[in-house]
Amino acid sequence: MRASRIGRAVLANTAAQIPGPDLWNSRIQSARQTGMDGVAAAAAERWFTKVFRDTNPEKVERVLEMVRTTPLNGYLAACAAGRDMDQREAIRSIGNKVLVIAGRHDLSTPPGMGALVANSIEGAKFITLEASHISNIEDEANFTKAAVAFLTAPGITAVTPRLRRKAPAKKAHTKKAAAKKSSRTKTSSRKQVSAKKSPVKKTSGQKLKTKGLPKKSAAKKTMIGTGSKKRPGKKTGASKKASGRRKS
Repeated sequence: MRASRIGRAVLANTAAQIPGPDLWNSRIQSARQTGMDGVAAAAAERWFTKVFRDTNPEKVERVLEMVRTTPLNGYLAACAAGRDMDQREAIRSIGNKVLVIAGRHDLSTPPGMGALVANSIEGAKFITLEASHISNIEDEANFTKAAVAFLTAPGITAVTPRLRRKAPAKKAHTKKAAAKKSSRTKTSSRKQVSAKKSPVKKTSGQKLKTKGLPKKSAAKKTMIGTGSKKRPGKKTGASKKASGRRKS
C-alpha cells in the first residue's frame, strides 16, 4: 500500500513477526484435520479472556461464527503467510503518524510484540488495553476512545488520496471520434469522386447517341437514293406506252 494514501494509521493487536514456524505448521495440520469448527473452538481461548467469554457469550459467538464460515483454503493460506512474514526492518521506513494498540492479555500477539512495532516507527504512540486479542470488542469503549482521539487530533494533516486521471479515456474517445471523422471524409470523398465520374459516363452515352445519328441519316439517304432510282423506272414505262401508241 502506498504511504501517500494514508495520513494516520492505527495498528491494533499485531506484530512485525510471529516467530515459530512449527506453531503455524501445527495450526495448518490441525485445521486440515478438524476443519474450521475446530479452528473456531481453539481461537475462542486465544482471542478472548475467560471472564469476557463467560459474561458476553453472544459477542464471542458472533466472532466465532465468522471463523466457522471462513473457507478452509483461505485460512490455510493466511497461516502460511503469517509463518513466512518478517517486517521488522520494513516498518522502520514508515513515516506516517501511527498508534499501536495492544491487549494486555493477548496470547496471539502479546504486548511485547506491539511495543517492538511502536519502537521501530519514529514518533509512534503505544497503549495497552485490558483485553485479549480482539481488543476492539472486549474493550470496545476504551479502544474507540483512543482511536478517535488519535485520528482526530489537531496538527495531523490527513493525506488526500490522489484521484486517477481519466485522460487516457478521453484520448481514446478522441481517437474514436477522429476515426469516425476520417471514415466520413473518406465516404464523402468517394461520393465526390463518383459524382465527378458520373458526368463522364453521360457524355460517353451522348457520344454514342451522336455516333448513331449519322448511321440513321445515311440510311435515310440510301432510302431516298433508292426512291429516286425507282422513279425513272416508272417514267420509262410511260414512255414505252407512249411509244407503243405512236407506233399504232
